Amino acid sequence: MSDYTNSVPTSNYTSGPLDRLGWWASALVALTGAISLIATLALTGQYYVLDLYDRREIELSDPAISSIEITVASLFVGFGLFFLAGGIVFLFWVYRASANIHAVDPSAMEITPGWAVGWNFIPIATLWKPYQAIRQIWQASHNLQAPESVPVPNLFVWWWTFWIITQFINPSWEDDVSVLDGGEIGEAQSDTIWSIAEFVTVAAACYFLFRIIREINRVQKTMASNTASVFE
Repeated sequence: MSDYTNSVPTSNYTSGPLDRLGWWASALVALTGAISLIATLALTGQYYVLDLYDRREIELSDPAISSIEITVASLFVGFGLFFLAGGIVFLFWVYRASANIHAVDPSAMEITPGWAVGWNFIPIATLWKPYQAIRQIWQASHNLQAPESVPVPNLFVWWWTFWIITQFINPSWEDDVSVLDGGEIGEAQSDTIWSIAEFVTVAAACYFLFRIIREINRVQKTMASNTASVFE
């Protein structure tokens, strides 16, 4: 061990394997992004059906309407399940990745593993603190001795920008389906457009988060020889 590793503060955290959690987290994030893209296509089809109905080219009894209802509803259920599962596994991964850093040098990160997860549930603070936690994990994983010297790539900015945008898009997607039974068609079309926008931003956020998870996994596995064994 180098003098650096012998001089770091004593840690209250223990290290653990990250590979499996990272694999599941990245896989579920990727699947959430994929379903978001499929939902975008389905909602585009829904908008087209709504437009046909608005122009009186089809009736409520047309099979296309019931078909798009079932498709969109199924995709929303699937998205919700993958989003929930992916979110839970991702938070476990965040805790483990952070704990691995703290197990070697608690001073390398200001945010503790518990708060790296906890900030996601604190109103207002959730708009920036989770980003800071992942950024610190990234920097400390690349350089334990001088984490602040590690530049943060643009993919972080893109990831968080798209994620924040999704927080301010809150379409009433249930109305997208119900209005096909006789509601306001203009409102249904508007809601559908907002839903498409939300799924596009979710898919984009998932893409960049997927890359972040994979890179942190890779770096923690292949750190300098004096600390690499901690992350294996």
